[in-house]
Amino acid sequence: MHRRATDVYIALTAVVGSAVVVGGCFVPQEPLDWTWWGVGLLLAACVLTETQAVEITGGATVSVATIPHLVAALLLPPPLAAVVAAAALMLVQLHERAPRSKLIFNCASLAATVGLTGMAAQGVGLEGADLGSGSVAGVIAFLLVALIYYAVNNVGLAGVVAVSTGTSFRRALVRNARASAPPEVAVAVIGGLVALIWVVQPVWLPLILFPAVIAQLTLRYISRSGRQTAELAFQAAHDPLTGLANRVLLRQGIQASLVDVTEARPLALLMLDLDRFKEVNDTFGHHYGDRLLREAARRLTDAIGTDGTVARLGGDEFAILLPGAGAAEAEETAARVGAVLRVPVELDGYALEVSASVGVSVALTDADDADTLLRHADVAMYVAKRSRIEWAAYAPEQEHNTPNTLALIVELRRAIEQDELVLYYQPQVELTTGRVVGVEALARWPHPRRGMVPPDEFIPLAEHTGLIRSLSNWVLQAAVVQARIWQLQGVELPVAVNLSASNLQDSTLPDTVGALLHEHGLSADQLQVEVTESAVMVDRDGAAAVLARLQALGVRVSVDDFGTGHSSLAYLKELPVDEVKIDKAFVQHLATDPRDRAIVGAIIGLAHELGLLVVAEGVEDQATWEVLRRARCDIVQGYFVSRPVSAADLAVWLSASRSDDDSLRRVA
Repeated sequence: MHRRATDVYIALTAVVGSAVVVGGCFVPQEPLDWTWWGVGLLLAACVLTETQAVEITGGATVSVATIPHLVAALLLPPPLAAVVAAAALMLVQLHERAPRSKLIFNCASLAATVGLTGMAAQGVGLEGADLGSGSVAGVIAFLLVALIYYAVNNVGLAGVVAVSTGTSFRRALVRNARASAPPEVAVAVIGGLVALIWVVQPVWLPLILFPAVIAQLTLRYISRSGRQTAELAFQAAHDPLTGLANRVLLRQGIQASLVDVTEARPLALLMLDLDRFKEVNDTFGHHYGDRLLREAARRLTDAIGTDGTVARLGGDEFAILLPGAGAAEAEETAARVGAVLRVPVELDGYALEVSASVGVSVALTDADDADTLLRHADVAMYVAKRSRIEWAAYAPEQEHNTPNTLALIVELRRAIEQDELVLYYQPQVELTTGRVVGVEALARWPHPRRGMVPPDEFIPLAEHTGLIRSLSNWVLQAAVVQARIWQLQGVELPVAVNLSASNLQDSTLPDTVGALLHEHGLSADQLQVEVTESAVMVDRDGAAAVLARLQALGVRVSVDDFGTGHSSLAYLKELPVDEVKIDKAFVQHLATDPRDRAIVGAIIGLAHELGLLVVAEGVEDQATWEVLRRARCDIVQGYFVSRPVSAADLAVWLSASRSDDDSLRRVA
């Protein structure tokens, strides 16, 4: 239907253009002193400027051909001016092989515009020598002629846009006027100046190109500035890695959507965090991490389609805004998103498995605000993550711990600063002799009101709030002090301390440890540091340098949780390592799972070939002890030997174990 209407409109335009040219020939014309080269120069100027259309903000285009068009309308008889302008455009579009319909419409529309403008100029007495009068009436007449040119041109364009696209004529006209009016006015004024120069001083005719060039450069600058402004605006509202909306744009979208929220038309927000993304990022590097994020963004966008907006909030956090979705639709979307992300991602031959924890929040009234909806979704997401479930919907009772958590952060900082924490120690026993060869220092927090706060509650809190370095430093100092006390008591009992990623990024750590050992008079072989793969991979080169300097002091280095990372073998090759600790995930079912026995046996054999000691953690029964002994494991640690105990209880345990050479007594 639009096609037929467009064809009819083009035909009518062609009729109007032809009527203007033919009809103009019957209008009395004032004799003008024109030569063939003047007409030829205008024709050449029209051809040159027609090829220099500039795209401006909003997708519209402006051409400096308006300049010679107005010159022709002001100086040539209207029919001749229309023919010159249309002929130039025809030559250009024939060269560009423009479609026939486009060629006919553009040439006819331009002929009508220039012809009618010329007739208007004649009608107000603005032609030829009259241009040089400089009177106020002359200026007003020129502005009226320029307005007629602009109006006729834009009415014709708005008409074809409205007919071909089905939009309203008024909307098409306003949209084009907003985009092109300022530059069109600028080139129209220049056209009048060129016509004036032509009349007053013909010898300056070659200078017609100068204002055209200036106008062209100006328009290109405006166009480039407009594009740069649009690009900056896009960058300010979108994530540079994935191209998704960022937190700013998401928040604006939430606020705009909340205006229309009712119980019949709710608003849902999903917030999701990629599980194990940090492990992938740390193991394979940020390049793989970025590729994984882009793939996750693509999958989320494909899964949501036009039903909502997908945003990246930063790191591995995404959000999905679903206008009109209630609890049921949001939960169905959360399940669908989880299934989409569970499909392994193939990157250079690696099949990376990344799932997500999703939090769901729904607004039922416009009384809610963006911050509240975001917070509710965030709370629900962490409930899903802690509960190890795919998604969780927000419920008010989930926030009961929020004030608790905030208070706990403040109290943990104070506990570290005021030395309110204590160390517990878990013995490490040599398998062949049953001799205690060391202990691992583990932080405990005896809270004055809460009792003993579990480490799996306050250590993640320290990691997420930046207190982990302070905590690790406190453990390091307390462990050195206790080891020195034991040494003075005649007990050589090396202490192992866990270091965080933050510690390994501290280039002054070896100097601090050296000063600490010197201050307390403890020999370096009485201290051991344990590091995990994820902590090292935050900055592998920096961590390796720090560990090498610690090892140079005489401090032993142990790789904790060995076997759970993707590049554990690279650890042994690249890092200064004295010992590996097999993760308890491979040890707990060792007596019943032949696959675990095969893995543990391989690790022990490889470590011994490299001259490293092997510690098995998580030993909880006699059967596991025996399997490890037969596999030639060096050292064991776990509840079968002893739970972590205070320094005082450890002294009792050590005394009891020394009095019984046949077996070790376990501390309940």
